[in-house]
Amino acid sequence: MIAIGIGVASLIGIGMASGAAVAAPGDVGPVNPVTFPINGHQANSGFTIFSEGNVALNADEAEGTVAVGGDLTFESGYNIGAGATPPATFVAPGDTAPTFLYVRGGVGFSSSPTTPVLKVLGGGLSKIADTSTYTAYDHDNNNALVNYQIVPTGAPYNTAPRIEGTVTQTPASIAAPVGTNLVDIDAAFPAYRQLSTDLGGCARTVQLTDTQGDPLQSPIAPGTSGRLTMTPGQTSVLSISAADLAAISEITFVAPLPDPTTPLVVNVVGTSFSGSIPNQAGIGSGQAPFMLWNFPQATTVTVTGGDSIEGTIYAPRAFVNWQVTQNIEGNVIAASFTHGIPGVRGGPPREVHNFPFSAEVSCTKGNVTPTPTPTPTPTVTPTITPVPTPSFDPNGGTSPAAPGAAGTLADSGSDTATALGVAAAAAGAMVLGGALVLLRRTRRTRHQR
Repeated sequence: MIAIGIGVASLIGIGMASGAAVAAPGDVGPVNPVTFPINGHQANSGFTIFSEGNVALNADEAEGTVAVGGDLTFESGYNIGAGATPPATFVAPGDTAPTFLYVRGGVGFSSSPTTPVLKVLGGGLSKIADTSTYTAYDHDNNNALVNYQIVPTGAPYNTAPRIEGTVTQTPASIAAPVGTNLVDIDAAFPAYRQLSTDLGGCARTVQLTDTQGDPLQSPIAPGTSGRLTMTPGQTSVLSISAADLAAISEITFVAPLPDPTTPLVVNVVGTSFSGSIPNQAGIGSGQAPFMLWNFPQATTVTVTGGDSIEGTIYAPRAFVNWQVTQNIEGNVIAASFTHGIPGVRGGPPREVHNFPFSAEVSCTKGNVTPTPTPTPTPTVTPTITPVPTPSFDPNGGTSPAAPGAAGTLADSGSDTATALGVAAAAAGAMVLGGALVLLRRTRRTRHQR
């Protein structure tokens, strides 16, 4: 099991067991930030949606699986395990099929007059710990063996709202405790938060640019379009403030695109995000398994509109509230999660698609770009403006002293090495100037003699 509180620099190579493609090594990684091993199994135990706390399902479906560290509620019909067979989770002792729905707490059933049904498809089983919140059945009113149902406490078989499966499962199996050797939420999330912080402190390697190739300036005006070009064969790190992400309308990806050896980490800087997801032109579900949207500081992530998000939402400190009628194309790692607004139906489907994160990321910590652009020697003036010192927020990695100030780059990293070079050049120029003054005085004294 991973020791809680260690830096991810100590976790170099732990993702190797996952079998994912490996990017070039760095200060952080190579590591799959979703599936690194804990207690002999993947940190997320293979689940698509993996929440430390409560989960509310009010939208349409998850093509993958769901693990809930707190309580589960649902206010509309919902499908779990829809579509192709999702990645393997655990098979508990005595079971013959994997668990698709795991709830460490209890169930809050819908009060909606539409009496919705939450369906666990694909032959998946359910595990719900708090038996005081439900009654489970594997036989109908005629005592015939049936596919399992989970209904409100004391309610009869076939009551709606309910949870139902497509295979038989005994009430004892549904209620059976699950050991930490199969799923360990309490160990996974401290490690997720540390890794999120460390990734958030990695140096940016790419920037959003305009059509002329010039970096976009922060604050980004609402409706702005940007372009992103990655470097093949390594992890690309893009840093952007939460406000700028909400403002930008489209990001066009220019080849090379994210792939197993060229993954993308997007560090969204800020304690909260609320707004729309930009359209991501030039990519789709084929690139989603290699894109990680990391929210290292955020405690709330509320998506109110925009496009589907291609990739994994990695917000282990945050309440993630996905309100928009578009899709999530990857894993969800969140402190708590709400999928959809209760009672709001229609429009495009709101689905969590089964594109689990499938690369190992690797990046260099610090505020320095790996390949700085040479700059001309600056002109020294009598008054030298001090260079702001970057600060490190323990909850969110490294960020500039005054993020989002006018005239700064949209990417939140800063070229510290270049700034230090400017300061050193200025200091050298001042020393040289003093030496010239002393030399002139010495020569004048000798001439007077």
